[in-house]
Amino acid sequence: MSAQDQIALILLPGLSTAEKVSDVSGRGVGMDVVKTNLDRLGGQLDINSTPGQGSQFRIKLPLTLTIIPALIVSAEGERFAIPQINVEELLRIRPEETKSRIEVVGETEVLLLRDRILPLLRLDEYLGVMTTYASDNDQRQLERRASLADRRSPHYTEEGEPVVNVDAPRPGPTIPRRSDGRRGSLRGALEIAVITTGMFQYALVVQAFHNTEEIVVKPLGHHLKESREYAGATILGDGAVALILDGAGLAAKAELTSAAATQRVKEQEEAEEKESDVDQNSHSLLLFRNAPEEHCAIPLGAVRRIERIKPEQVETAGGRRTMKYRDQSLPLVTLSDTAQVQTISGARDLAVIVSNI
Repeated sequence: MSAQDQIALILLPGLSTAEKVSDVSGRGVGMDVVKTNLDRLGGQLDINSTPGQGSQFRIKLPLTLTIIPALIVSAEGERFAIPQINVEELLRIRPEETKSRIEVVGETEVLLLRDRILPLLRLDEYLGVMTTYASDNDQRQLERRASLADRRSPHYTEEGEPVVNVDAPRPGPTIPRRSDGRRGSLRGALEIAVITTGMFQYALVVQAFHNTEEIVVKPLGHHLKESREYAGATILGDGAVALILDGAGLAAKAELTSAAATQRVKEQEEAEEKESDVDQNSHSLLLFRNAPEEHCAIPLGAVRRIERIKPEQVETAGGRRTMKYRDQSLPLVTLSDTAQVQTISGARDLAVIVSNI
């Protein structure tokens, strides 16, 4: 056996290098578990050992399959990871801007983002925790307003006057600070991440943005497999565990997609009704003159083409007027044939309306 083959024997179950069995070693269990899990992940284990000097274990993992860049956000002190591939842009809306940027359509809060309307999802509300905001004394205060559109600065009224003798909400826990020393929320400002899930986009309101990290995706346990809003878990750089949010699963669980689709269907139906009313009350017509003083009209839908011909191009066959039109003989009639109008005479050019009827 080669030296590498001899070293690889320690990866077999039941093999031990201990002289005697103790409470922590000697049973031949350990390295075989490592090898089994590496094989399952598609990894490799290289071992180099020199007697009297030491051993080196080198583990190779398919990093592109297990590590993804993610944005770390928080909701009431708990941190979550959002894959950066699902994050389109980040927004901060000041309290005085909420009236113009956030509206309520039906029972759904929406964000007005340039030329788009995006449904809003509050992460803290979805998780079932009490919503708070940052106050002047570095304390979290309970948010009593049910709608984001009602949020205003705690220092001024809607008309811009200073607030005097306002009942203060109950104090909450201390504001969690980020690694850069900044508070997570600036006096009621909304931190919003625009999440894209392919054809569907929505706005996710969080407590604070932290930083971006390269995270290792860990699968969830069997008892959490039904939680579609989570794509897995990860261990952050400080050793804390954070759940990875699934953008599509979060929207589906919160029924945002259905609400948006219902709203689009409603708008489409209203537009079709308006078009139907317009079609019933108005008509498109082609206006022309039979004689200089006689104004006439014909429905535009009955007009296929308008041709200009010379009077000498009009022929008579079997007592009927005809003309050559695309290698065919086309019958010609005038309004004077059926109506009490003037006959056309002395015209240098004639206009012929080719009808679809």
